[in-house]
Amino acid sequence: MTDVQEEEHVFDSQTFWRDFRDTHRSTSAPSKGLFENHYLAKPEGFIDFSKETVGKCQRLVARVVAASVAEEQRLIPKLLDRLSDSLCRVLDMADFVRATHPDAGFQEASTEAWSMLYEFMNVLNTTPELKIKLENALNNPIVNAKWTEEETMVARILLKDFSKSAIEAPDGRRRAFVELSSRANQLGTKFVKEMRPETLTLKLSSRQLKGVDPLVLQNASRRHLTGVSIPTVGPVAFTALRSMQDEHARKDLYIAMRTSPKVQLQTLQDFLQTRAMLANLAGYSSYAEMNLTDKLAKTPVAVNSFLDALWRDNQSLVRQEMDEMLPLKKLYVGNTRLSDQIEAWDRDYYQARIANRLKSTSRRPDFMSAYFSLGSVMQGLSRLFTKLYGVRFVPAPIAPGEAWHPDVRRLDVIDENEGRIAVLYCDLFARSGKNPNPAHFTLRCSRLIDPSEIEEAASFHPTLDPSEA
Repeated sequence: MTDVQEEEHVFDSQTFWRDFRDTHRSTSAPSKGLFENHYLAKPEGFIDFSKETVGKCQRLVARVVAASVAEEQRLIPKLLDRLSDSLCRVLDMADFVRATHPDAGFQEASTEAWSMLYEFMNVLNTTPELKIKLENALNNPIVNAKWTEEETMVARILLKDFSKSAIEAPDGRRRAFVELSSRANQLGTKFVKEMRPETLTLKLSSRQLKGVDPLVLQNASRRHLTGVSIPTVGPVAFTALRSMQDEHARKDLYIAMRTSPKVQLQTLQDFLQTRAMLANLAGYSSYAEMNLTDKLAKTPVAVNSFLDALWRDNQSLVRQEMDEMLPLKKLYVGNTRLSDQIEAWDRDYYQARIANRLKSTSRRPDFMSAYFSLGSVMQGLSRLFTKLYGVRFVPAPIAPGEAWHPDVRRLDVIDENEGRIAVLYCDLFARSGKNPNPAHFTLRCSRLIDPSEIEEAASFHPTLDPSEA
């Protein structure tokens, strides 16, 4: 079987996936750790990984601060880039694990590791000696004349990052910036982790649920003598919005799905206030202004202008869709006050009715969906990337302990000239307890590693794998 055929079958055929997984897996082999990171074979390894990274970063900081002659100063952009990459290797990985891993032990350990490294990073961002060394090197022609374009760009980006961290402020304000930054991120994590509707289930009568496929309700609801309780989170709730005929029931469900607990709203308010204080401390009028200074949009005004223009350009299309749905609503509910306008909880229902009408009036059945299985889509993406960039996806076996769930598939990204250049972990199937929202996480950024870095890492850890340098 070719790589292309394997790629389709590992997603579309559970039998093939189990055979593929079991053929390459040894049940007696020890855990290689999450993402083949040997530290992460057990939860407490996250703390060891973090402490090791802090030690590595401290050595890099010492080299930057001690740089005095031109030859040493020329290395400053590379040293600071290594510093940033080392921190992100832990922060990005921990951020993903604490939000995704089903094991509470890994969640707690990754959260602790993330907090440790994030605070350490903010201390570095408010260390004047690092900014002064970088600024002096950037302004010294003898030093920067031999920099590559990438090194110059990195130096300028890092200098902007320093300017957003209240680095020019007195010691007390810099310490306050570190504390506020840590608090803002803790609140942000808390908000996302505890995000849920105030009402987790909504009790509806059998009459109110008319139109909903009974098979949809069978495994995801609780039956009572007078009706059924359906969840307000997940696919069942969205299916009900598209199919329930009772408008009052749709309204109740729509509102329940979007009503947060008061404690969650308080967390959001605290989060926004802390961000505002953080921005003011750094000399900005708002967090949006601070966050956009080095982005494409540059200013909040530009963002609002873009959104206003987008709204104006789409207004006629929105009105056209509403005009298509309104006569259909009048047909369903009659000429009552309920039929005067399309409400928010009507949109999905009447769009589904229009789609069903189009299917029923089509001269031939719609076979398009048959071509868009998950495996076909992944296969198509691989072919597209091969033609555009010369890279393809190849299914690869997952080592013991490498993934966080048996549903996870691994795809190696293979370049036609350089071989494997990246790894994709695909967790694309719904399951109980998994966050239903689509998401993408960068676990480790790609970066050119100098041979000197590998030699340096080997001097501290003779058995270290080069990929962990």
